[in-house]
Amino acid sequence: MAKETRDGESRVAMVPELVEKLTGLGYDVLVEPGAGDGAEFFDDDYEAVGATVAADAVATADVVVSVAPLDPERVRELREGTTTISFLPVNQSHDLVADLRDGAVTSFAMELVPRISRAQSMDALSSQALVAGYRCAIVAAGMLRRFFPLNMTAAGTVQPAEVVVLGAGVAGLQAIATAKRLGAVVRAYDVRAAAAEEIRSMGAKSIDLELETLEGSGGYAREMTEDRAARQRELLTPYIAAADALITTAAVPGREAPMLVTREMVEQMKPGSVVVDLAAESGGNVEGSAPGEIVRIGHAQVWGGANVPAQMPVPASRLYAQNVVNLVTLMTATGEDVEPGQFAPDFEDEIVQGACVTHEGRILHKPTREAIDGPDPEPEPEPEPEPAPVAEVGAAAAGAAVTYDAPADPVEPAPAPMPTLMSDDPETAPLEPNEEPQSYLDEPEFEPEQEWAAETGADGPVPLAEEADEAPAPRMPPPPPPPHAAAPPAAEAVPELESEPEPAPVAAPEEEPEDATPEVASEAAPAEAPATESEPVAEPETVAVPEAQPEAEPEAEADAAPEADAAPVTEPQETAGAEEAEGDDSESEHTDPSPDAPAVPQQPDDSVSDPAQTELQLDLPLNPEADQS
Repeated sequence: MAKETRDGESRVAMVPELVEKLTGLGYDVLVEPGAGDGAEFFDDDYEAVGATVAADAVATADVVVSVAPLDPERVRELREGTTTISFLPVNQSHDLVADLRDGAVTSFAMELVPRISRAQSMDALSSQALVAGYRCAIVAAGMLRRFFPLNMTAAGTVQPAEVVVLGAGVAGLQAIATAKRLGAVVRAYDVRAAAAEEIRSMGAKSIDLELETLEGSGGYAREMTEDRAARQRELLTPYIAAADALITTAAVPGREAPMLVTREMVEQMKPGSVVVDLAAESGGNVEGSAPGEIVRIGHAQVWGGANVPAQMPVPASRLYAQNVVNLVTLMTATGEDVEPGQFAPDFEDEIVQGACVTHEGRILHKPTREAIDGPDPEPEPEPEPEPAPVAEVGAAAAGAAVTYDAPADPVEPAPAPMPTLMSDDPETAPLEPNEEPQSYLDEPEFEPEQEWAAETGADGPVPLAEEADEAPAPRMPPPPPPPHAAAPPAAEAVPELESEPEPAPVAAPEEEPEDATPEVASEAAPAEAPATESEPVAEPETVAVPEAQPEAEPEAEADAAPEADAAPVTEPQETAGAEEAEGDDSESEHTDPSPDAPAVPQQPDDSVSDPAQTELQLDLPLNPEADQS
């Protein structure tokens, strides 16, 4: 810890009660003799907690902490690679920054710590502004020759003092709170919209000038134009003229303080009034103020602040030392394999990167680097990558590799082709180029899965005829017998089901030669021509078939076998046109149900399934040649 050499600086960078935190991290703490005398912390106090008082502490240290930056002469004495932590006004200390760079010294500026939630415990600006705001209110109360609070006595009532505070940052809010505790009537103004609520939370009255707000980055106010500044001063004049004490706290680190109050505005104040300008060191908010001096303007005394936190060194030193310890802790390596007390800043960390000014002979703080070394050279634009060549269609067809500029959208695989007997859709039955689709039935397109779900309430693929015993309602009829097989017996009449319209049993097809057209037995109308754009197409006909009997009764199983063999089959005939189909009755033969046909006995209730499961929709015809192949 270095001893402060700046005039008027009574603070110290480390207090005895926080030395143990550094030694607990593995550091050896060295203190220059008399470093804490200005804040009433003596050498014996440091030695009592484990620190070492040494005259060469700065020259032999790896990390040097201080409040104000080291003098250029002391910077040149530092070893290469040494780290300094202090306040460092980079805009006013270009020569010092250059010396730090040339000496390969790593320097951190406490005022450059980012104002983020994670870095609040390291924000030295806020901790010192808290002290300064309190001090301003006390100075105003001490210089004002009247009471701050309201006093009601037998001799009469003494009205409270009127205090106006300009700027509601950390210092301004603390000044408001302190003046309010002392009993004054406080009014305050800030250009930021969020400050009005904070002012009222302190018990003060917010001044509303009905001007646009100026929100800036990092919680600071944005710089205003000259026209707006003039309008603001005009509107503030009556409030300032009626005030007994005026406190101004508007300042932005590294920038000149805005001029909020002119000399003419101060001259309108009452006799004995007091003006406290906290920003006098950075240009001042009040025209005519001087840092560290008391100037009389009109009937008012104007007090210019100079290093105001140092006027209360004990609380200011404690708060600043805690900020330093938190920052050093952040930059200390931890882990089982790490030696204690290893100072290893992570320059990828947002806080470390933001607070660092110089490192390894370079200036990392960009505004300071550009102010000292000039603007950074513009990076050369990266050459655009050449587009990948795309092979022509002919090369791709010949088997050449094809490269695309951008990845193509994923293409879903085509569905597996359906059997030729089931569909003539080119999507489900891929064709060779220039090949005409072959169809055994010119009927409208349909969706088998949707009709199957609507009729049976079941999901999944349509079962085939071989799965008739397992599926509730088979989609495919049994294949017709080959030409050399004997014709099955005629189907008996099926009794009418209660929930279905009256079905008509259909005779099984008789044996036909291979070159003859198979006959169709159905109640449906004669086959119509293929569907066209102007003619409607008839939907496939549905008929009911009985369900196979349970295996528990042998007699019922024997009776059900011929019924299953005699399942009605409808096979529409392929025709060339609607007129030929209507005029030619010889190609189709209808068999009327016989009134003398024996009735089938009614099955028990437990053997009859859902009527919807006994329906059979004959979607497609059967092709004997295709089945044989």
